[in-house]
Amino acid sequence: MDQGDQQNERGSDTSRSIDLSIGIAQKKELLVRLHSVLLPLLDRQLVNLSELLDPLGLQGEPASKFQLILNAQADMEDIIDEVHSVQDTLFRVPPLGAFSIHNKNDQHLEELKPFRLRGLNSSLADVYVMFHGFYQECTQITQRLRVSAPPPHTYEPSSPSIALLYKQLLISCVSYTRVLINLTIKWIVESEFQIIHDLWLHEVETIDKVLLGFSLLTNPLYNKEHNHQPSHAIEQPLVHGRSKRVIRVVKSLIPVIKLSRLFFKKSSQSAVNGSRRPFFTEMDSNRLDLLSKAASRVRSSLEELLRRLKNFNLEDLDGDLMITEANTIRIRLEEALFHVMLYFVPLIPETQVFPDQNHYKSWFRVWFTQLNLAVQNFIDAAEVLRGDALLDIESLSDMSF
Repeated sequence: MDQGDQQNERGSDTSRSIDLSIGIAQKKELLVRLHSVLLPLLDRQLVNLSELLDPLGLQGEPASKFQLILNAQADMEDIIDEVHSVQDTLFRVPPLGAFSIHNKNDQHLEELKPFRLRGLNSSLADVYVMFHGFYQECTQITQRLRVSAPPPHTYEPSSPSIALLYKQLLISCVSYTRVLINLTIKWIVESEFQIIHDLWLHEVETIDKVLLGFSLLTNPLYNKEHNHQPSHAIEQPLVHGRSKRVIRVVKSLIPVIKLSRLFFKKSSQSAVNGSRRPFFTEMDSNRLDLLSKAASRVRSSLEELLRRLKNFNLEDLDGDLMITEANTIRIRLEEALFHVMLYFVPLIPETQVFPDQNHYKSWFRVWFTQLNLAVQNFIDAAEVLRGDALLDIESLSDMSF
């Protein structure tokens, strides 16, 4: 390559660098406009339009409100169109492919990491779905307003009670849409770990319900009901014995559930997930996805175990599958612990204020030891259950002759 070619190549690299920096700056500005202007404006317009669509108010003066409703609809459509435009620009892939959705090594994109943008895109899709339903209601109302008023003394099906019911449905729709708008804003303005904490919080609430389900399995009244389901009398001793063994397995799993829940709650405490934490971290989108889905994957495995253990059926009491689920829980929690210890605990200030870094390091070490012991205790119990299930099958075969 001659000197002229080298200079041209360096010039091309400089141009690409400038184009990339301009693209990133523009997209960051669009994110700011989206959360600070467009989405709050969309929220206000939604409230204004819902007030105009109040069925009780429309019964008195529909004609005077008709044009106001049309104007409010037009304003809202303009805002949604602009939100769509911003969204298209954020997700458009430039010719150089600088913003294609990569999972690894995208730390340099900071608040433009695909992890955040994918969540934003998904949240906006939910908002659009709700607005579609809201617009259908708007269209029905405006179409009714276009129809001439009925003659005097004509029976009107839209009685006050029906109008009140319709108002309640409208309020419910608007309230849920506003919640979705707020969730969309959070994908833009919250730090990476705060986003993850919000995703965990919902799953922890579900894990609490799963824990309750397992606790019910250890309740004598629950097991008495299940042990006396209609079946052949010859099978009753086997069912009764098997249910006792299942209860032992369930009891060995409850510490695993409690430790799982405890990890997500401890990791979400203010010292780890505080206001002073950085807006973005050194984690790439692949690691952020892994961490954000840890709670949902643990919850999914626990629900599968609950499904298998609650019926006392031989087909469901597959020890190998239950051990696999338990190991999946352990692996997901170990992965989450690794990321919390590597990326978030070091950010806690090393001061005399309690709790400090050393507190969390010590706490997580103890927790990790207890988790492994609890999972192993469950695996040992499931191994016994697997062997007993095989003996049950052999016993049933012998009794059939």
